[in-house]
Amino acid sequence: GADIVLGILPMAREFLRRGIKVVLAANTLPALNDVTAAELTFIVAAASSQCCILRKASEAEEPMLTVVATGNGGPCIDLRRVSQELGDAAKGVDLVVLEGMGRAIHTNYFAKFTCDALKLAMIKNKRLAQTLFDGDAFDGVCRFEPFASDC
Repeated sequence: GADIVLGILPMAREFLRRGIKVVLAANTLPALNDVTAAELTFIVAAASSQCCILRKASEAEEPMLTVVATGNGGPCIDLRRVSQELGDAAKGVDLVVLEGMGRAIHTNYFAKFTCDALKLAMIKNKRLAQTLFDGDAFDGVCRFEPFASDC
């Protein structure tokens, strides 16, 4: 919850304010303390009642803000096995943002994308933090990877 309300929604709001379409993806099934797509839809609706930017983006004839289910039910995400809905929504995007230790670090830290990628997480495991970047437990990770075309 808190990472959605205090991090993801403000970032999405800023993208929307700049005219950028936003697709928020969340688990289909519950996992640990992660928000599901159904819960995220409710959170976005509640936030939209307080923010005209989110409300206009959600209610537009062609919505600029949508929520899709990943097809997953765990704290990690195997991008080879996502829902058709997420696969369709991801076609042609310019930026993928992976948030959370499971999705951004455990399963996709070294993943390469055909667009820019932003990986955001707080490392909750000291050994992992030391191995990846000589860090410590509860260090934050903000890793931007521009798409590198071989052309």
